Amino acid sequence: MKKAFILIITLLFTQTSKALEVYSDKLPKILDTLESIGLKCGTAQDNLKSKFDCIEVDGKTGFFRLKGEFKDYDQFLSAYMIVQSIAGVSKVSLVFDIFDTKIKVRNVEKCFVSLFSGDYSNECKIYKPIQASSFDNKVQKKHNKYALIIAVGKYKFLPSEKFLGDAPINDAELVKANLERKGYKVILLKNEEATKDNVLKTLDEIIAKLPEKEGTLYFYASSHGSPKDPNGETGIVLYDTSIENSDSCNTIADALNKNNIGDTKIRDILITAKKMCNVLRNSITLNEDIIPRLSASNKKIKFISNLDVCYSGIALKKAIDNISSDDIYSPDQTVAKYLTGIYPNPMIYISSASGEQLSMQRKFGDKDYGIFTYNFYKSLAKNKYNIEINYKNTLQIIKESTGEACRNLKKSRGDSKCDENGQNPLFFKNSLIKSEDFNL
Repeated sequence: MKKAFILIITLLFTQTSKALEVYSDKLPKILDTLESIGLKCGTAQDNLKSKFDCIEVDGKTGFFRLKGEFKDYDQFLSAYMIVQSIAGVSKVSLVFDIFDTKIKVRNVEKCFVSLFSGDYSNECKIYKPIQASSFDNKVQKKHNKYALIIAVGKYKFLPSEKFLGDAPINDAELVKANLERKGYKVILLKNEEATKDNVLKTLDEIIAKLPEKEGTLYFYASSHGSPKDPNGETGIVLYDTSIENSDSCNTIADALNKNNIGDTKIRDILITAKKMCNVLRNSITLNEDIIPRLSASNKKIKFISNLDVCYSGIALKKAIDNISSDDIYSPDQTVAKYLTGIYPNPMIYISSASGEQLSMQRKFGDKDYGIFTYNFYKSLAKNKYNIEINYKNTLQIIKESTGEACRNLKKSRGDSKCDENGQNPLFFKNSLIKSEDFNL
């Protein structure tokens, strides 16, 4: 018994040491770069974890986690992006924990004045309900079911080799046809139409058109995904998503503007981290851009969202220099539970993949589609447009088809980070959803 116990401890320590050894080369880079933006860390460590005042490395998994005290959210987000740019997006744990991370001045505190004064601002993410405008004047009949579909296969600020081609457009047309059969008023924004301003303006006007009660908004997107934010949510990259400018991570920008960073490697890391921050902040997210608008309307709107997006190092490698090779992210279980837990009305959330999986695409007939979207929406009619039954009945074919596509891709390019076992689509609902809500 004693020998077995010693063996277990030895194996645990060996695994821990190996994990720390693998990531030990990243720690000095992270600490030096954090110090360049004004964050100084200690160096205490023990056998199981390597601990610092502002970062922790799990000795078993090698996952990095921000800790400690930050003067404001911008400093915190800047540090988070730096760690992602060095360690890899998939190797940074969700860190929005008030016990681990203390932010002296939070955005919510800065926004109290706006909230009580009625001075609404984009920075504070407090949305004033708008009145129905001239949007879609030709339609006289009021609809209680709207769908907003976003499809982006080419981008204003990304090189052409990173375009997704026609697959997102074909995905969108397939989704549109299905939803129109079930009485949805569908608005499709594709490529140049899918700018951030236009997406959010259209969303506001759809919400204004929906009735006070028993309205439904179906939101679908096919595009690239952004780096994840500290809550773990990935954004949807739009046509005009910029990698050069945003109103966030100014802590990094200030450090770069001072021109006193002599180490070119640190400067390159800061530039990469700032670009990642720009992509995130210039994309749209369910949690920061869509759900707050729905909540601000004070309408009883059922919200169904389906994202066929992922974030991969391959997709944005050339646009975001020096990014780690394992930077792949798509919405996972934690994110879905977080999202469905904050909306006060019925909500269903469907993702094309889970964990750190890529969303694969392939040719069906003579057209390219996202494998998830093609199989899911081609099967809806057969499953009587019940999205829960349809999800369960298409899981296996999606898994098998994406696994086969991944294996074929790896034969032609072995560096692909896709999952040979196939994608695992996610389906979540909050407690307000009833059985009849699964019927489109």
